[in-house]
Amino acid sequence: MRQQFLAFFKAGATAAFVVLAACGSSNAPGDGALTAGEARALAKEAYIVAYAPVANYARQSPRAFDKSSISYQGPNKLFSLPLLFNYYTANAAGVPSPNQDTLYSAGVLDLRQQPVVVSAGAVSDADRYYSLQLLDQNTDVLPYISTLTNANAGGHYLVLGPDNSAPTDTSGFTGVIHSGSQLVTILGRVEVYNAADQLNAALVQQGFKIQTLSDYSGGSAPSGSVPELLAYDADSAQGLGFLQYANIAFGLQPPEDSDPALARRLARIHVGAGQTFTASDFTQEIQDAITRGLADGAAAVQSASLSSAIVRNGWSSVDPSVLSDSGSFGTGYLARAAVAYGLLYMNTRSEAWYALASVDAKNATLDGGARYTLHFAANALPPARFFWSVTAYDASTHLFFNNLLGRYKRGSNDSLQYNDDGSLDITIQADAPTDAKAFVNWLPVGQSPFYLIIRSYGPGDGIIDGSWVPPAVEPLS
Repeated sequence: MRQQFLAFFKAGATAAFVVLAACGSSNAPGDGALTAGEARALAKEAYIVAYAPVANYARQSPRAFDKSSISYQGPNKLFSLPLLFNYYTANAAGVPSPNQDTLYSAGVLDLRQQPVVVSAGAVSDADRYYSLQLLDQNTDVLPYISTLTNANAGGHYLVLGPDNSAPTDTSGFTGVIHSGSQLVTILGRVEVYNAADQLNAALVQQGFKIQTLSDYSGGSAPSGSVPELLAYDADSAQGLGFLQYANIAFGLQPPEDSDPALARRLARIHVGAGQTFTASDFTQEIQDAITRGLADGAAAVQSASLSSAIVRNGWSSVDPSVLSDSGSFGTGYLARAAVAYGLLYMNTRSEAWYALASVDAKNATLDGGARYTLHFAANALPPARFFWSVTAYDASTHLFFNNLLGRYKRGSNDSLQYNDDGSLDITIQADAPTDAKAFVNWLPVGQSPFYLIIRSYGPGDGIIDGSWVPPAVEPLS
């Protein structure tokens, strides 16, 4: 299951900045001596709580903080790719399980010094879906800027960090979005109807803009500066090193703000906002206990990732009940970590939904050496307010299969051949079908194991309430 979910997203390089703070003694005042058993339990808890914000920071780093990265652009800038991924560009970029449905944008808002304004232009095509997804450091989803929230009218949205003061008059903004963290991840998606439509979608992308409030208003920037957020060697985050990066993440969104009791507990092992973890501050016995606790936490997150999935007819998806309609996990730390482990940056169920299959109806691994069909009954097409698709990926590379048609998915935006009763059969095999209708609906794969992902944007009621179940992938004799 972990490999299935990791096909959606793959962690990139990670990064961190050093928080300079007094370390203090190895025990909180009045709490007594720290025992090995307590240290192990606290380390497990720290790993679970910090897993999602650290994973988020790891993904933010190459784009915003790591100046040695080829992807570096700095914070408060939005990178937009004006073309759909194909076999060659996806391989070059190393993007796992890319979609063939939308153009992508990505960036990181840095709110440490002042608010930021996120703008989206009006979209004249009322049927075209777009979204700007914003997430705080803990990976809670903030209010969307999207077709679902503003009916393609666009607007200017003021994003406020925990230490930012709002302008006296905010009436000129379409909305005000409050973040509990100093950094905010932003991901943009614009629907593309077909290959010829990429230019039109790119024009929508051009309407996306990120500006500091001073730049937007033409005022003066705040005086002074903020510390640089420095990249780090991912290997140093292994073992006890993980706690250094937990402290970095907690410095960006302190647990004290939402769970003071948790913050007091973790301070016992020097974890939290303003804390510095130094192994030598503890005896070898305590260090060993903390190491074992971190391993316990990793095992707990992996186990929870398995239990947070729903598997029906061979299709696995994240249980939507783990994320509230508002996009917040609250104090559900294990659920938050489990989702980040398998599907970092999960959308709310009203915006988008994904399911993955790597086995057929007989629970055999999908393999290009065989032939398959995916049959949707006339009244059971994937429920989607905007569009849906089925995309195939090589199980070993998590990338598209190369084929002469440049065809990597079949979906509602394609010119498909439906049966007389309105049902739909998608043929999935390596060789081209000889039947004309099957060829039109053909989803090419290679002569190797593969997996499929169903995507629904603006999921319909059947997905949201769980009543719609994807059909099993049927092997053909």
